[in-house]
Amino acid sequence: MARLTLLLMSMLLGVQGAAAAFDSDEEKKWVKVHGWLMWASMGFLLPLGILLIRWSKPMLNVDERPSSSRVWTLFYLHICCQILAISVATGGVGVLFVKTGVALDYTHQRLGLAIMCLIWCQPLIGLIRPSKGSMVRSVWFFIHWLFGSGALFLGVINVYVGIRIYEFLSESSIRTLNIIFSIQIAVMCFCYLLQDRCGHMMSQGRQHKLLPQLSMNL
Repeated sequence: MARLTLLLMSMLLGVQGAAAAFDSDEEKKWVKVHGWLMWASMGFLLPLGILLIRWSKPMLNVDERPSSSRVWTLFYLHICCQILAISVATGGVGVLFVKTGVALDYTHQRLGLAIMCLIWCQPLIGLIRPSKGSMVRSVWFFIHWLFGSGALFLGVINVYVGIRIYEFLSESSIRTLNIIFSIQIAVMCFCYLLQDRCGHMMSQGRQHKLLPQLSMNL
């Protein structure tokens, strides 16, 4: 418990220090631009791309074989979303460093650098994707999933830290923005979990319908 409290205090001090690093109104303006760009990338486009590729799987029938046109359409939409997310995130980081020249002195900045490394590895991993059925496909899929999930998880955390920095910079509460972002993430998580279990729930209903007929035959 003491270690957790120490960790939370260090993160809070890091937020205050990061906010205090920007003195002029011009720098604060570009920090806000950076924040909105990173929300668009890490808070919206990246999770949307993950949802799109999951929708390429059968949702209502676990035995259904999805049409190739649907699979390829969602696959390319996934790629477009992820490329756009990487581009927007790179632009957001680039704007901040060019306009303010910020060093990696605080947790938010160092965590952001780690996230950028993860998301830039993803296109490289995608280029070496082995064909299905090969022995290394499972290893490739695990690495791709691990990097993508890790970038998303850390990105959402860093967006919340960024919102806290935004509050220090503006010297006003932005509770409404925090609530809206939390609702958005909750809705996306619900869609993710629903897609994962929807086919199973529908199959449960079909099994219950078959039970009376099986009993009669017996």
